[in-house]
Amino acid sequence: MKRHKIALIDIGSNSVRLVIYDIQKEYTYKEIQDIKMPIRLYQYLDEYGNLSQIGIDELIKTLRIFEDIIKLYHPKKTITTATAVIRQARNSSDVLKELERRSNFKIRLLSEKEEAAYGQYAVSHLTTFEEAYTVDMGGGSTEVTYYRGNELIHSHSFPFGVVRLMEMFFQGKEPGDLEAMAACERYVRSQFKTQDWIHARNVPIVAMGGSSRNMASIHQRMVSYPITGLHGYSMTVENIKSTKFFLAAKSLKQLRDLDGLSRDRADIIIPATITFQALIETTSAERMYFVKEGLREGLLINMINAEVPETYPVSGIRRTSIARLLVNYGIDPANAKQRLKRVRLFQDLMIRAGLVIPSEQLNDYLYYASMLYLAGSYIEADDSSMHTFYLLANSNISGFKHRDRVIIALLASYKNKSLFNQYLTPFHDWFEDSEIELILKAGNLVRFCDALNVIPMNKIEKAELLKEGAKYRLRIKWSLPPYGELSRAERQKKKIEYILGKKVILDFYN
Repeated sequence: MKRHKIALIDIGSNSVRLVIYDIQKEYTYKEIQDIKMPIRLYQYLDEYGNLSQIGIDELIKTLRIFEDIIKLYHPKKTITTATAVIRQARNSSDVLKELERRSNFKIRLLSEKEEAAYGQYAVSHLTTFEEAYTVDMGGGSTEVTYYRGNELIHSHSFPFGVVRLMEMFFQGKEPGDLEAMAACERYVRSQFKTQDWIHARNVPIVAMGGSSRNMASIHQRMVSYPITGLHGYSMTVENIKSTKFFLAAKSLKQLRDLDGLSRDRADIIIPATITFQALIETTSAERMYFVKEGLREGLLINMINAEVPETYPVSGIRRTSIARLLVNYGIDPANAKQRLKRVRLFQDLMIRAGLVIPSEQLNDYLYYASMLYLAGSYIEADDSSMHTFYLLANSNISGFKHRDRVIIALLASYKNKSLFNQYLTPFHDWFEDSEIELILKAGNLVRFCDALNVIPMNKIEKAELLKEGAKYRLRIKWSLPPYGELSRAERQKKKIEYILGKKVILDFYN
């Protein structure tokens, strides 16, 4: 696959956005340009529901700027989509004709169902939620879906978004006006009640779009959250309510200066928060999760999967993400696989000796740690442990929640218990003591097995773990003289002794 670029323009009710993606090896994609123009097209709908000429001219001006930017990147393809504001305009057909006549873009007007479906497609292919509600709140509409597996069961496009709610209830008022907030909440709840499939199901909500991410960003700052990134972050109904009250206590001027909130969303963040609270209470969802993907990524990965099926599969999302990280961080896959092979060998020895209880959780931990061990060497070999922890804990990794990311970071950065405890300190209350112990054992095993990765050609032909009184003897037959392996293994012997709880004699021979 030749490396290439894709440009995607999203004409929304609140903003018009250009994102340019670099499509890399194995169809990994990376945003290399992201420009948002908050022109609020919704405000240009006149009393008859037509998009005014002023609004069309503003949009043309933006598209021409985007056209000049796109020329600098030479993309293989440019995709331009329009959603609610154009869809709802009574003169939408004339608007599209004029846009195409006055710009060089072929514009695809997405239907309500398509807009909802592409957002859901991104969620089902880039997260591990097998069943969930999704919500994507734009400026002029709010898309809610319910899916199970890869099947979209229900979807609906509600005729309100953040800009529309602001105009309906908050025009000329402070964002925290109590009467306006109450009226807005009554309206949103009444809208959700029109769809009888939106009810309690004991499934999470996955939220997309800038409004949800801004709300999550504010909450992270409220609680002094210890890692960065919104993808995989979650909030309970109480978290959403406390964020709403926090915002409602501020004036519009204060909101514009609030850290974590985009200035152009200052007057629309409270309608968004009211909507998310209403939805999480209507569905009785335990948590609302936030993802960086949405409509644009749904379009992109749908196109990639059409070209190369199962590039972004519904199942195996985590393994696919790890494989892509190997590429991104320049990790030698052969070396990583050999490390994993040795980890599995010693894991099996310990299970057969009754020293380790087999579990799917442990299998996963060992896989992630083996494949990504000391990935921070990509930045610098010195302090690779510290770089690894920071890099993995703060990276948006598809298929992993924030708690998962911290576990991967603790495992892949493991060198010794003191560093482990240092990294763990801000997250200690995230884990049970038994889970911390399991992570520690997994980290020690990977660290020890990494010490055996000296000469790639030196294969383990036989391995035995023998109990000798109060000690264990680890006998390994190598295909070549194991001088380097024995020297490194002796230095890391305490790691295996920690797992076994006894002294270990290393017996390496050829």
